[in-house]
Amino acid sequence: MPLKLTRPLWGIIKDIHWQARTSFDYRADIDLHGKQEYWSIPDDKRPEGDCEDFALWCSQKLIKKGIAWQHQAVAYCQIETGGAHLVLMINTDRGVYVLDNRQD
Repeated sequence: MPLKLTRPLWGIIKDIHWQARTSFDYRADIDLHGKQEYWSIPDDKRPEGDCEDFALWCSQKLIKKGIAWQHQAVAYCQIETGGAHLVLMINTDRGVYVLDNRQD
């Protein structure tokens, strides 16, 4: 069942996406962890990582604000260059909102 989207919840989703887009430093897993692929939830002091880490960080923030993980999903997609990418989706009664480290 989709999340009932209220003004306060919309504000929370937008705020968390904005916080992530303005404070999150992109760093490839190979540079950060010495591995090709490594999923982690970055800390709040200096959040950094790739698209999976961005999605997990946003998900954790949403859960702390009361948006249950049951209303969230990750989507694996292909970007214009053919590379892999991951985004976080929030399923609402007004549509699906995507939190993406590449798009506002």
